[in-house]
Amino acid sequence: MNLTKTLIIGIAGIGLIALFLFMMGEQGVVPGNDDTVLPDTVGVTEIDWDGSEVRDQTGATLFSADDIPSNMRVSENAEFGVAGPIQGALLSPDNETIAVTTGGVAHDGGWLYDIETQAFSPAVFQYGGGVWAIAWDPSASHIIFKVSTPAETTLLRVVSRDAQEEYVADRGFTISVPEEDEPPFTYTFSQWRDENSVCGAFNDMEWCVDIRSQEVVE
Repeated sequence: MNLTKTLIIGIAGIGLIALFLFMMGEQGVVPGNDDTVLPDTVGVTEIDWDGSEVRDQTGATLFSADDIPSNMRVSENAEFGVAGPIQGALLSPDNETIAVTTGGVAHDGGWLYDIETQAFSPAVFQYGGGVWAIAWDPSASHIIFKVSTPAETTLLRVVSRDAQEEYVADRGFTISVPEEDEPPFTYTFSQWRDENSVCGAFNDMEWCVDIRSQEVVE
């Protein structure tokens, strides 16, 4: 009788231990196993880049220069090659999009890379010049690209992240102030005053532009 009772208690104890281990395993915790690998739910919080690839905060490759489309459709009748090394990458404030620029043999291009879908959208193009990603607005809805032209003029182009236009020429606008004269001249970026207005200087004149109306507001 005592033996039977002892066996029943022992079996019950083993069952409770097994149930405990099962529940701990469901929560991703395995006692005594410090090497357990849990799913990474953090996402991309920082990036690093060189001419060949863009990496996340763990050092894992997000994409390489070879993954970026080699041609960019600029307008209905114009398409140009922009394949080349990566020359800049900038993560959006919400950690969802990377603005990346490439330097081609003759032309530079800028792309917006969606981290979740791993898709590239054309953002900006410069024939025979340079392109650099400068600054996202606080809401991550727009980004400023600096563009240098063969005429030694430096421009600023505002691009919407959600632009759906087919051609890159229609996906943003180039900032222009009324006092603009014949090139060469230089626009410089200073800050996003808020998500709807960007400020900078044209030569020595300071300005702010409302990106909704595309007009100088002060």
